[in-house]
Amino acid sequence: MAFQYDQISVLLVEDNPLDARLIRELLADVGNHNFELEWVDRLSAGIERLDEGEFQIVLLDLSLPDSQGIDTLSTLLAAVSTIPIIVLTGLDDEMIGLEAVQRGAQDYLIKGQVDSNLLARAICYAIERRRLTEQLHERRRALHLLITSIPNVLLVVDETDRLSSFFLPSHFPPLVRKEKLSAGDLLSDVLPGAMAEQTFEGIADVRRTGITYGFEQVVAFNGNRAFFRVKILPIADTEDTLIVIDDITDLKQAEEVANHYAAELESRNQELDAFSHTVAHDLKTPLSAIKMIADMLIECDLDALEPKAQELIFAIHDSSLKMDKMISSLLLLSRLRSAEEVVGEVDMRLVVQTVLDRLQSDIHQKNAIVEVDDNLPIALGYGPWLEEVFANLISNALKYAQEDRSPHIAIGGTSQNGTTVRYEVQDNGVGIKPQDQARLFEMFSRFHPEKASGHGLGLSIVHRIVTKLNGRVGVESQPEGGSNFWFELPTPANSRLAPRQG
Repeated sequence: MAFQYDQISVLLVEDNPLDARLIRELLADVGNHNFELEWVDRLSAGIERLDEGEFQIVLLDLSLPDSQGIDTLSTLLAAVSTIPIIVLTGLDDEMIGLEAVQRGAQDYLIKGQVDSNLLARAICYAIERRRLTEQLHERRRALHLLITSIPNVLLVVDETDRLSSFFLPSHFPPLVRKEKLSAGDLLSDVLPGAMAEQTFEGIADVRRTGITYGFEQVVAFNGNRAFFRVKILPIADTEDTLIVIDDITDLKQAEEVANHYAAELESRNQELDAFSHTVAHDLKTPLSAIKMIADMLIECDLDALEPKAQELIFAIHDSSLKMDKMISSLLLLSRLRSAEEVVGEVDMRLVVQTVLDRLQSDIHQKNAIVEVDDNLPIALGYGPWLEEVFANLISNALKYAQEDRSPHIAIGGTSQNGTTVRYEVQDNGVGIKPQDQARLFEMFSRFHPEKASGHGLGLSIVHRIVTKLNGRVGVESQPEGGSNFWFELPTPANSRLAPRQG
């Protein structure tokens, strides 16, 4: 904001009472400013008043009883450096007045050649110049802080590939070849060989195209590697080029560590998938034999056995069915990680109908009502996988029904802004607490074990399939009852050609 000159406090340091009275009268004649003048006749008194009161400007005579010549100004500036000073000189002291301005005074006035307007204008200009100077210094300080906080090397080269300016952070690795840089140094003498060569290529490209050029470079220091990112930018309206060099060693080392752990994790996941696949297959054979024997006993010799034996046979039969389902789920999960089935358009009406046919016995047994939207939209996916998604969601809606009512399941789908399709399986079963919903799609998560048997694999299969098909899955539920499981898939115009890896 510009300084407001309505009222200006002036300290006059002048030992001649006549000159002091003249200054007071001149200021009193100024009509558009209100000057408050205080007069002292010694430099020491002036310094004391400046310490005590608030003044906006000082009018200073250089010849005082306790100080003479240019030293008067120097002493005052050393004591009070923030207030603008106008020096008052005699006609024969004009050279001293010029020297005073060079030493830090805002202006000088020759006694006897000053009128009211000139004095008022000089005072206002001096205050404004001082304000602008302080503002400029503040901006320079801020710029200095900004530049010194930049973690990059900044080099500006002219059209002859010589440094015109530069900035080197104190903590930067010893990248620069010279111990001390100077304006005019050749860039080839500053940067290490390989980096210099590519930098010259970049400078030539920037000068030709006007487009920023960038590259990364590895430099060896004392047996260690340092990584740098170099950007070369044109400077508008000049022939100069700005080179910004960033030390990215920590970032690269972190990337190497992350890549190492990612590769190790991928290797372990593959081993785990192979192990689970092998174990599941190895379990299938004896399990099938156990189930077949149980079936034969039920069909042929059941009546010849004691009731307790019959109960055990049925338990063996039911357990083998549950075990077979769990093994099939584990096999599906292991296959999903590495599967690369190509997605295509899927008619969800056919998928849902196939699933309902599979679950017809359970639906009938639960006396459930299942409503399906006749206009289920087409999405991109893989049919057999999506059958498993709907089978798990509908099975859960049947298993987790409330005791006092029959299951009511509504299956629908809507297009979302033409980019994705959202499918929903709504039920009136038991609700899910908000704190449990976040973990619902994790493996082996079960929150109502009293309602149904299982191993908590179904929803983790749903999550893995939908994610594999570049989609999202979620749930909306209230603790008092009713849930809405949903998943989204891309529409035919917004799909990738293959499912995600992993």
